[in-house]
Amino acid sequence: MVIFAITREGFFQVEPLVRSGAYILWVGDGVLTQEEIKDLRDREIEVTDFSYSICPESKEEIDDALQTISEHHPNTRVWMETQT
Repeated sequence: MVIFAITREGFFQVEPLVRSGAYILWVGDGVLTQEEIKDLRDREIEVTDFSYSICPESKEEIDDALQTISEHHPNTRVWMETQT
């Protein structure tokens, strides 16, 4: 399963799941620092960081990001942060 964290706050809410190593993490640019990403990767957690930020209010940006994730992880469930 892929966890798609769009904001830093969203990442911190799912951080325990991510740190379990059981899930793949995708984040927008700026969600995590390069040092934080390196730390996760050093723990053998698969992390992909987009080279651009993703606006949590932009359906178009989120849809584009989900399309990219699905190209890399076909037929994989994606859990995504949303705000209500």
